[in-house]
Amino acid sequence: MLKKYLKNREKLNGRQSFLVLGIVGKRASGKDLLTRYLVNKYRGKEIIFSRYILQALQLFWLPEDRDSIAWLIGRVRRRFDKGILSKVAIEAIKKQLAESRQSFFILNGMRVWREIVLLKKEFGSNFVLVYINSSDEQRWRRIKKREESQHRQKDKLQTSVVDFIEQEKKILTEKEVPSFENKADFIINNLRDQESFIGEAEKIVAKIIQKKGL
Repeated sequence: MLKKYLKNREKLNGRQSFLVLGIVGKRASGKDLLTRYLVNKYRGKEIIFSRYILQALQLFWLPEDRDSIAWLIGRVRRRFDKGILSKVAIEAIKKQLAESRQSFFILNGMRVWREIVLLKKEFGSNFVLVYINSSDEQRWRRIKKREESQHRQKDKLQTSVVDFIEQEKKILTEKEVPSFENKADFIINNLRDQESFIGEAEKIVAKIIQKKGL
């Protein structure tokens, strides 16, 4: 399969006909919303990094809350490699490229720079990193609304935006994310309503897709 992938990759790289789009940003910045939009409009293949951890938790009938996810991925990264989730994603993408089944992949949820380094090394110019910028207050409101609608108690949100900001600073999996903004290929602002956000994102993504010849 590897020989078939390498042969296909040489051909694909030559005509720039596949795209691996990495979507990063702080919690509740709009990553899932943009991912769903791109999957629906462009039929992209969605790869969510946290899903691998959720599958492991489900296998052992463990709680699937944020604390459990952070605890497990922290230990996996320390034991093996900070980029372990990228390695899994890369293998999944290579398999589909080898079989010529997909040309547009959307990666959602990278949390450490090592993950992005591995993706850049593997896919070169066919990997594009997009950072979603949103204010702390807007993110706080989105999370609060989400938890209220879902009647969640596991990850209960603090009552003020100040508490939210301070709480987020203590989450190990979020520490590197803010630095991605200065390293991203594109920045998409999610500072107003959903329509404005998707409109700005569409312009940027459409240009990337057109450039790649998809």
